Amino acid sequence: MRNVLIVGTLVAVLMVACQQAPVAPEPPGITAESQLVEAFGPLAQLVGTRWKEVRPVGIAKMSEWSSDLGGTAIVKRSVNMTGGVASLTYFQIDGSGQVTDAIIIYSKGIRFIERPVTFDEKGGWAVRESLGAIGEADIRTRDHVSGDGTMLVESQARRREGWKTFGAMKMVQTDDLMPEAASGAPDAGFGPLSALAGTRWRGEPGEADKAHGQPADYSDWYWDLGGTVLVNRHVLTDGSYGGVTYIQKSRKPGVLDYVYITSAGFRTFGSFTLNTDGSWTAEEDVHGMPHILKVRSTGRIGEDGVLTSVSEFLGDDGEWDPGHTFRYTRTEEPLPALAPSGRAPE
Repeated sequence: MRNVLIVGTLVAVLMVACQQAPVAPEPPGITAESQLVEAFGPLAQLVGTRWKEVRPVGIAKMSEWSSDLGGTAIVKRSVNMTGGVASLTYFQIDGSGQVTDAIIIYSKGIRFIERPVTFDEKGGWAVRESLGAIGEADIRTRDHVSGDGTMLVESQARRREGWKTFGAMKMVQTDDLMPEAASGAPDAGFGPLSALAGTRWRGEPGEADKAHGQPADYSDWYWDLGGTVLVNRHVLTDGSYGGVTYIQKSRKPGVLDYVYITSAGFRTFGSFTLNTDGSWTAEEDVHGMPHILKVRSTGRIGEDGVLTSVSEFLGDDGEWDPGHTFRYTRTEEPLPALAPSGRAPE
């Protein structure tokens, strides 16, 4: 069976590459939609809905739900009414077709958080918030949509006698517009990367990769969460694979952290530093991709405005192997449509 090389654009065209077998044909009667509903459980019904908190006086928080990455992820966007606190939560399907974790991306300089998701027999779902936050207790947020259409969001701590609720919020569906996240200084701390916001690129693989059938890549850059996060979204030209990278400032001056979430069900977490010679280097940990543990990359923007990237990969044999070379130039062509789960676009 032929393997398909998939390459994900990371911070300033940092590349992570791996191999994924083509998706097998679906049995008769099973559709991509039904598979996603089965994997996402009660979350699937929330796609396309918007919610507001119910309080005696005023509204404190709103959220809206959508799908992303070809239907392989469900996203909850939340913001309080002042815009001061905003977040994105990605619920992702892994390679086995199961929801594994919620990847939470906060504004206000809080780092990326990866939390397990569980479902219960009553149609609710829970996201583990932290460990050891209250003595030796675990903390989680549990959500449930009741028969009257009200969503109850409970904060719970696990005690010896079981889970106990210590805070609750009710939400109802709404058509009200979401408030905007409070705007910060979008370019502060991002160095030359801030100039990438609002640009689109087409990346051509090196000759060796072309010989193996590696498609070209399209890449978009923009701000989100009030300018606290720089986003890179990319799709291969055949629509078989794509991903989105969220980049934030770290606590170390001149260092940026990022999380990269893919349509293939794996993700990476890493950081990179701008070098004095105008290049940048990065090393990231890969989660959910067999045989590839880490990726490290070197990139550069040339005087001609071309972005180039060279990467290498640490396998489970402990050896670093050569990765891929890409060359990106500016384009106005739209990003290709991303097919779900690596299926060919219809």
